[in-house]
Amino acid sequence: MTTTSLKSSISKRIRNFPKDKLLVVEDFVSYLAERSDNPATKELLRIPGLLSEINAAKKEFASGKGIDWRKVRSDV
Repeated sequence: MTTTSLKSSISKRIRNFPKDKLLVVEDFVSYLAERSDNPATKELLRIPGLLSEINAAKKEFASGKGIDWRKVRSDV
């Protein structure tokens, strides 16, 4: 799906939303915009291999290899 078709699809879907739903959409879009422009996020993304390590950890956890944090740190 192209960027243009995505924007069109989103626009069509929200066109008839009531005000309360539009406020939720606006809040979410604002969150995404702030997240992508955050200097701390950009700094983390510059760490070599960070994303691959995070993805590997997610796969390990999904396969049941995770450890409950309560068992690792009792003072948290």
